[in-house]
Amino acid sequence: MRQKSSWVAVACLALLLGVAAPVWAGEGRIGGRVERAASGQPVEGVTVVLHAFSGMKEEEAGRAVTGPDGAFQFSATYDEGKVFWVSVEYEGVRYTSDLLRLTDVQPEATAVLQVYETTASPEHIRIARGHFIVEFAEGAVHVAELYVISNGGQATFVGDEQGRTLQFLLPPGATDVVVDDAPPGGQFVREGDVLWDTAPVPPGESTVQHIVDYLLPYDPDRGLDLVRSYAYPVVQVNLMVPQVGVDVESDLEFMGTVGTERTYLVWRGTSLAPGEAWSVRFRGRPEAGAAEAGGKAATSPAGPPGLLVAFGGLALLVLGAFLFVGLRGRGRAPEDPERLLDAIARLDEAYEDGELDEATYRERRAALKEALARQVARGRRGGP
Repeated sequence: MRQKSSWVAVACLALLLGVAAPVWAGEGRIGGRVERAASGQPVEGVTVVLHAFSGMKEEEAGRAVTGPDGAFQFSATYDEGKVFWVSVEYEGVRYTSDLLRLTDVQPEATAVLQVYETTASPEHIRIARGHFIVEFAEGAVHVAELYVISNGGQATFVGDEQGRTLQFLLPPGATDVVVDDAPPGGQFVREGDVLWDTAPVPPGESTVQHIVDYLLPYDPDRGLDLVRSYAYPVVQVNLMVPQVGVDVESDLEFMGTVGTERTYLVWRGTSLAPGEAWSVRFRGRPEAGAAEAGGKAATSPAGPPGLLVAFGGLALLVLGAFLFVGLRGRGRAPEDPERLLDAIARLDEAYEDGELDEATYRERRAALKEALARQVARGRRGGP
């Protein structure tokens, strides 16, 4: 199985980066311009950095200062395994281009970097989708919340004077909190029952995606009453609970069941205002083996077999929680590039087999590529 996984990762990397069979190398050019997104006006006098990614290592390949027309240009040595991207810092926020590849057929590439003014106001922040996924473990309920966040304004949200941007509200008693596969620290700061992000939020739809997971104590005889609310407007929230003999009630709208090898109950809520709460109630003991199955889901990078087929339109939820970073085992190391490449390969296979619609596929693939780029950057910095 490990051999197959490695082969899939290599094949996916070749597909992702467009690697061709022949060995070649050459000299090319990467150029472009930096402009203000709101007006299209050029930005003069900012430093653009050229990054190169080769052999799973990232390095700085050059710097250039934009001219009066906002233009920049680099000479770049390329080969079959190298990709590039450019970045610029504007008003304290870093913006990056898509991946760029040079070949003998196309030895030149162009990138337009759009930058934004900044704002400390969260008025345009909204949760486009909030997915709430439950598994039962021994003496605990294991929750993963997938947040897909949009910024509907024209400025990058940079937060308060302490640099805190997005806030994620945790339920009282939450333990073993993990965000994006790592405990709070660095980018994320926990203050009581609030988890703060410190990264800027640029304008756009679904520009930020995070998974917050945690444990809550669960006594089958006493049950658990859970109330959830959010700091921002919510367009849609989905609740998903495995059907394992536990009595579940929620004031969200019940949508029915999904699943083949394993059945899940699904509820949905829409148009929630900031602070507006919804609730779910659990009573009873999970069936024998249910906690064990939940534990397997927590440690399996691919998630339970057959979930992609079972959920159909809910594949975004399943991919986000199980495939991308998963309902995780506690203390696991952050995702490495090979695992992310595996996830991209599985995503491609699911799409080719007709298990995902194109919009969902494109969104999840973009998120996985973004995560891959973050891991490359982490490797360059030597840490999280």
